Amino acid sequence: MTAVPVLAAAQTPRISLPVSVGQSVTVTSADGRTLSGKVRRLTPAAMEIEGDGAPTAIAVDDVRRIRVRDSVGDGVAKGLAVALPVALLRLAADNSWTVLGGGPYSVNKSGKDVIVPMATLVGAGMLIGGFIDSLRLTTIYERSDGGISVSVRPTAATTGLGVGLRLRW
Repeated sequence: MTAVPVLAAAQTPRISLPVSVGQSVTVTSADGRTLSGKVRRLTPAAMEIEGDGAPTAIAVDDVRRIRVRDSVGDGVAKGLAVALPVALLRLAADNSWTVLGGGPYSVNKSGKDVIVPMATLVGAGMLIGGFIDSLRLTTIYERSDGGISVSVRPTAATTGLGVGLRLRW
């Protein structure tokens, strides 16, 4: 019987990254470098990112964090949720609802004079919300170092003082 030595590193499980080919990502490596671009190739051992320059390969074991652009849809919805009540308050404060058939007042405005500013305000809120959201990066993968981290921070409230403790493992 012959014994064949096997390296322990070859037996460690590979990490599966939650990205796909063609996806735009920002990757932070274990040494702190940041690479941004599209995933060109993905294997169990490495990923290749094509940015402004030549494609760069990074070993999966060297990936510390992967971030992607957040969807702008929820930012647009948040912009709508903020702008629509403001537009309705402006409509109420201006007594402009009489143009739309409500209220006892007689206002000398046409429907266009009411609807266009409201739509402009709501549309601007949606655009601003979408723009702000497009600037955000969402972390979809972060490698754990396998150790335990402990953070302690003081807290203060009107009811008293305290200490916040956070454990990660």
